[in-house]
Amino acid sequence: MNFSVRAPTGKHPYDIRTNSRIVDDGEGGFENLTVPTSLPTGNGVWGVSSGLSFLKTVDPAIIFANIGYTHNIKRSFDDIGSSEEDVPGEVNLGDSIRLGFGTAFALNERFSLSMSFTHQHAFETKVTTDGGLNRLSSVAVPMRPLSILVLPMACRTPRRLLRVSVSD
Repeated sequence: MNFSVRAPTGKHPYDIRTNSRIVDDGEGGFENLTVPTSLPTGNGVWGVSSGLSFLKTVDPAIIFANIGYTHNIKRSFDDIGSSEEDVPGEVNLGDSIRLGFGTAFALNERFSLSMSFTHQHAFETKVTTDGGLNRLSSVAVPMRPLSILVLPMACRTPRRLLRVSVSD
């Protein structure tokens, strides 16, 4: 069983200003390109995660699986807009569930192969703004699932450990 808490460290992405430029689209027309003036280094909210891990030895292999859930705690911000005007609002990042499984197989004491698959589904994020005009608006942002397949290999020599991994 595992448990973790994530703090809102770094710069959150909710009040980063943007610059707009009109650029040539290469086909005789023009497009409006909007780019941020800086990049976020965090998500700005507290999160709490818990999960279970299972392990079974079937000599010479090990089979493992895990399941987990992350709850993101909603938070109000003084400014969540990208314009010069302050737009106060509330951000409720979607919670997520994750499931993983895999196996590790030792061919001998120096060489092993393994495979793991992890899938995470994040539920929709809700952003609610209050423009100061007693007018509330809400935007829901759906998230697509994230899946990762990893195929690592390890080989140990008396002086070195070589690890190679392929993932999608």
